[in-house]
Amino acid sequence: MKLLPVQQQKMHQQQQQQQQQQQQQQQQQQQQQQQQQQKRRQEGPCATQEKQQWAAAAATLQQLQQLYIQLKHLSSTQPQLEAIYKTRLESIDPQLRLCVFHSGGVRAAALQQQQQQQQQQRQVGDSKKRAAAAAATTSSSSSSSSSSSSVAVWRGVEVKAGWGQQETSCCSSCYQQQQQQQQQQQQRSCVEGGRSKP
Repeated sequence: MKLLPVQQQKMHQQQQQQQQQQQQQQQQQQQQQQQQQQKRRQEGPCATQEKQQWAAAAATLQQLQQLYIQLKHLSSTQPQLEAIYKTRLESIDPQLRLCVFHSGGVRAAALQQQQQQQQQQRQVGDSKKRAAAAAATTSSSSSSSSSSSSVAVWRGVEVKAGWGQQETSCCSSCYQQQQQQQQQQQQRSCVEGGRSKP
C-alpha cells in the first residue's frame, strides 16, 4: 500500500516536530544541569552541607582537595604558598570525612564499623590458628630436625641448627686475642717507659 504524498508530508512533519521537541527537552535538561552546577559553585560546599546534600558537598570538597593538592605541588618553590595550601588541605579533610559519613548514612557507618570489628575478630582467630599450626609444625620439625639437623628452609636454603655459632665463636676468640695483644703492648710500653726514666 502506497502512501499518498499528502500523508507522507504529514508523517514527515510529525517526525520533525518530535525531533524538535526532543531537542528542546535535551536543551532544557542541559540548561537545568548547568544552572544547578552554577548554584553549587556559588553556594560552595558549606551551603550544600547546610542543606544536607552530603553527596554533592563531598564531590565539591573532593574537587577542591584535588585542586589544592595540585596548587601545593606547583608552589613547592614558594614555601609561604605551599604552607597556605597545606593548611587548607588539612581543613578540608574533616569536612570531607563528615560528608562521606553522612552520605553513607548513620546505618551504613554502623554496619561498616561492625564489619571492621568482625574482620578484626576473624584476624585474631586466624592468627591464633596460625600460631597453633606453627607450634605444631615446629614441634614436628624439631623431632625430624634431629635426624636432618636443619631447623628451617629459608628462600630455598636449609638453615642448620648450629649455623652461625662457629662464626660467632671465631669472632669472639679473635676479639679476645686482639684485646690480650693490646694489653700486652700497653704493659710493655709501661715497663719500657719505666726503665728509661731513671
